Amino acid sequence: MINFGFSAIYEEVLYRAYLPEALILLFRINVKENTKFKYISFFFTEAIGTLLFAFAHIYAGWLSVLNAILAHLILRLIYRKTGNIYINITAHWLYNLLILLVF
Repeated sequence: MINFGFSAIYEEVLYRAYLPEALILLFRINVKENTKFKYISFFFTEAIGTLLFAFAHIYAGWLSVLNAILAHLILRLIYRKTGNIYINITAHWLYNLLILLVF
């Protein structure tokens, strides 16, 4: 359970808070705010973050990769709406615990 806590903290900070925001800043360097490229860069960076998180779980198989894609999209949306990483860490930890108990 402690390991789930540390992995939830690490993954939430890296994949939900730091990486997507850093990629957005990186790709928006030469993009004007009122162009369609703003939206393209946003979706591109979100896709990169999603794929990196998903393929970090490939060791558990392809079903786990698909599960990680869905989990990332939900958790990223929660983080973007609330701005509170602690909600994500708690949800991630509880989800990992649930998976352990069910499977």
